Amino acid sequence: MRCELFSVSEPTVRAELMEQVPHIAIFCQENRPSIPYAFSKYLLPIVVAYLADQNNQVRKTSQAALLVLLEQELIERNDIETKVCPVLVDLIAPDSNDDVKTEAMAVSKPSCLIAVLLYGPVWKYAKQSQEGKFLFFIFYLIIIILFFLDHL
Repeated sequence: MRCELFSVSEPTVRAELMEQVPHIAIFCQENRPSIPYAFSKYLLPIVVAYLADQNNQVRKTSQAALLVLLEQELIERNDIETKVCPVLVDLIAPDSNDDVKTEAMAVSKPSCLIAVLLYGPVWKYAKQSQEGKFLFFIFYLIIIILFFLDHL
């Protein structure tokens, strides 16, 4: 399965696959007892690999898929730390493709990585109470300020 998905040569097929990944991840999570590590072992490596794809549309859809997966808390924290973040760091390396580097920079900034790791718990709390909504607003402002400080 993994080899076939990695070797698809048509960019539109790879982009369509990325659009379906969040739905597949939800299915994997709902059926976790039957397929406990299917997403982490087979699909997440594809999403991460497609972040550096030669085709712009594939890169964009993999970034969008990654954001949805993070927002929906479908990626385990350990996988974020061990599979996602190291690839993002590699994508901003000096010898990386300029287009890929530019796209990865926004996600790879320390403030963005912190936001990625904290977003799920803060958002979950924000949905539960008025105080949580205020906390989320403050969290969002801090992330914006950190983002601008990273670009000074």
